[in-house]
Amino acid sequence: MLEEDTPNASSGQASSRDGASPRLSASGVPGLTPTQVRLKICQNGFSNISIHTHLNADPKKAGKAPNELDWQRKAAFGAPLTTPEEVIARKPTETRAPSTGILCGNHVGIDLDFLVHADVAEEAYAMAFRHFGVTPFVRQGQAPKVLLVYRAAEPIVSTGRKAADGSGDGVDILACGKQFVAFGIHPKTRQLYRWIGPKNPLTASPDAAPEITQKQVDAFLFELSRLIELNKGGSRKKGKAGGSPQVTRDPVSGLIIDGREGYLATVIWRSACQIVDEGEELTVANLSDRAWAAFAQSADLKDGKWTRASAETKAAELIGRLQRGNKTIKPAPKTVEPSYADNRRSLEEAEAAVEQVIGTFFREHVPAFKQLREAHKAALTLAAETGEEPPEVPVPTSWGARIETAVGKTERAIVDAVGAAQANITVVLTVPDHRLSNELANRIRSKTGAEARVYYGYERPDPELPGQAMCLNLEAFRDARDAGVSKIAGAICERRVEGNLILQCTLIEKCGMQRQRAAKPLIWIVPHALLYRQRPSYIPEPDAIVIDEGFVLGALPDQPAIFTLDAMEACDFTVQAGGIELILDSNDLEVARASFMRALRAHEGDGPLRREILLRHRVTAALAASAYRLEWKRALDPGIAPGMEPDGRKKRAAKVGWHNAQVKQWAAIWAEVDAFLSGDAEKSGRLSLRFDTRAGVRQLERRSLSIIRSSWSAPTLCLDATLPETPLLEAVIGHRVEMQADISVRWSPHGIVRQIVRAPVSSSKLGLVPDHSRQADPTVVGDLLRLIRLRAALVGPDRDVLVIGPMRLTEKFEAAGLPENVSCGHFNAIAGQDRWRNAASLICIGRPLPGPREVEGNAGAITGRAPEAIEDNERGQ
Repeated sequence: MLEEDTPNASSGQASSRDGASPRLSASGVPGLTPTQVRLKICQNGFSNISIHTHLNADPKKAGKAPNELDWQRKAAFGAPLTTPEEVIARKPTETRAPSTGILCGNHVGIDLDFLVHADVAEEAYAMAFRHFGVTPFVRQGQAPKVLLVYRAAEPIVSTGRKAADGSGDGVDILACGKQFVAFGIHPKTRQLYRWIGPKNPLTASPDAAPEITQKQVDAFLFELSRLIELNKGGSRKKGKAGGSPQVTRDPVSGLIIDGREGYLATVIWRSACQIVDEGEELTVANLSDRAWAAFAQSADLKDGKWTRASAETKAAELIGRLQRGNKTIKPAPKTVEPSYADNRRSLEEAEAAVEQVIGTFFREHVPAFKQLREAHKAALTLAAETGEEPPEVPVPTSWGARIETAVGKTERAIVDAVGAAQANITVVLTVPDHRLSNELANRIRSKTGAEARVYYGYERPDPELPGQAMCLNLEAFRDARDAGVSKIAGAICERRVEGNLILQCTLIEKCGMQRQRAAKPLIWIVPHALLYRQRPSYIPEPDAIVIDEGFVLGALPDQPAIFTLDAMEACDFTVQAGGIELILDSNDLEVARASFMRALRAHEGDGPLRREILLRHRVTAALAASAYRLEWKRALDPGIAPGMEPDGRKKRAAKVGWHNAQVKQWAAIWAEVDAFLSGDAEKSGRLSLRFDTRAGVRQLERRSLSIIRSSWSAPTLCLDATLPETPLLEAVIGHRVEMQADISVRWSPHGIVRQIVRAPVSSSKLGLVPDHSRQADPTVVGDLLRLIRLRAALVGPDRDVLVIGPMRLTEKFEAAGLPENVSCGHFNAIAGQDRWRNAASLICIGRPLPGPREVEGNAGAITGRAPEAIEDNERGQ
């Protein structure tokens, strides 16, 4: 008998007042009305619907049908969640429709309806967990059937598979356009649906279940179809074998004693799949042999009803269907061994390995080199006193550690670097930019209490004087820079001249640069870019450097330095000293330039400089090295001094600025010619000729690789998740690098990476390239916004979603409006950031992929050798 819900009713089934008949809850949850059930699961994030009761004279009349029209459109991926207002509006119908269903689309039900084949039910249950992950939501209506609930990561097609033996067993994938009963009374057992997992929709949100994809569903169905023969279709009508008894095992022997006919058919099918997978020919003989051996081991044969002939009959029947094309067996995909070593380890092991490599660097490697350097300085002093040959400068060896993100490499480096600095080891930390520098300094102070100071350039904002730059006289700085002054501080800040006279900038007392020069922090933090320039004198010679995050790309030129051949030939070659021309030096430089220009003119067409042509015109490495020195002798001192009147300073800068710029450009070219001819490459990777069709001139293009300056020479620890191989690191660092660790983690299987291939997210399709507006698809950005908003809703308001893409695309997203729990970052500006460490979901749109010409240019800059260029297509690309 069905009674009204009472607050003190127990879960599931309870005895009636007289203890004779069961009392069932109309809502499926004792103590709650249907509307209360629906409001609660709505609050937890499950879309729901009213379902007709099954307690009527004709159970087939309503079945498990919803009590709403057009409900399928609400059962869609991305559909809005059911609102409390909708639930309350359905309250008048709860008497005739007291059961509650959950709408699929955003949720997926894996309905394992195996009753006759009970053994398959257990295997299918375990198989689902292997493919989809363990879900806490497991609903049961009629044992051993179960339904597993997951979240949809994408639109998933609803489908069904039915056992070919007509037993009525099968599996349904309930997704878009479907629903399942969550709370109510089962039409056959006349008992409440039970949730037998650790959670149910009343106690947890869908976030507790893993996300699944269509690819996972397809793989699950394929593997399940090799366990039992399945046909497409979700009908529950039984076929000829509809009366097949349930497979039953003897409780003592474990042998199958009932349902043996259906079980034999299943064994025949499994054996056929195994033979196909092994690549053998499928015959009645080998199929019946294998199937009978398996059947005889697991079934009770004492009554003599089943013999080998039974297996032969079913084997022949299956092979006949295969030969007629009524059925096919596809070989299972073969597992391909990875082409790389899988060195992943547990998080605990990875953290220990990180601690080991960073700790060894500071405890052993750095102190050993510091002793060598101190011994060299002592030997150098002794050699100067005795007139002996000075000893060779010791060359450090640096370490590389490729460490996956989220393992704590920066945290470990902070602790060990501070410990080393407190032990009288001078440590410099470097990161990509100032924003990360400030974040790192704050982390050091909060974690260790140590003082770390961030280096700022002249034009950077002064952190202690908001609204002011580090240099309070930026005009003077820019004049000195444009004039080609080598030591800016002596030209505009402070300089000692005759006797004790000191020239100073009038703003020096308030100057941020002066405060920086006077600072004595325990650790300096500098941006990567400073490593490619002379070390400021006030930063002590480092005993150890830590380069956190990737730095090699910063050594590559964004654009080539261009010098037209006509301008090169027009450049003055006079070498002076104190206003007097050095005739011999001028003649030597004139000859060197003339030989070089003849060699350039001798190159036909566009392309890299060629060794054979340079040598033919007597351009050698020795000539280039000599010309390099002569070019620098041509540099002029603009005579700029601290406190100089602005007009006079500007006139001096204008007078020599262009001259010194040409000196610098010519010196850089000679340095590359020297490096090229000192090697063995036939074509230069850094110097090439090209005809500029717009300007109508031929020009020399230089792509120089920036190398860390020798003033920063010290054992360096390079830490990055995508650290390149040592030859590339050595090209930039300038000395030997040893790869000490390659640490990756075996993360939880519930962290899923899903790649949407062939998505229209190129810059042209997104409308980010002005010259390709015709290729843009105006609907793509809107579709991406809907996806982002959906993911934000699914993770919940208390968890964050991070979106990474091209900067102009993320600006479009932010202009359109994003949910509060969505943050955006753009490529080339996210390295090392720790503020998104707890993001629940990451959406990465597109990728920054350089074109072939850019890759060729970078390869040439790194190696010094011209790579084999890809020929242009018919469109000149």
